[in-house]
Amino acid sequence: MLADHAELAREHLSELERGKKEIGIRSLARIADALEIDLGKFFVDL
Repeated sequence: MLADHAELAREHLSELERGKKEIGIRSLARIADALEIDLGKFFVDL
């Protein structure tokens, strides 16, 4: 469902999840939008 909402190919998202590919800022932004969170949340050390 995340791949569909983020408009990413399922195979691409799977490779990102498994660490087979480095994520680009555009993909990261799409994922943040799909999750309805601010992109900056990915860069905050909790």
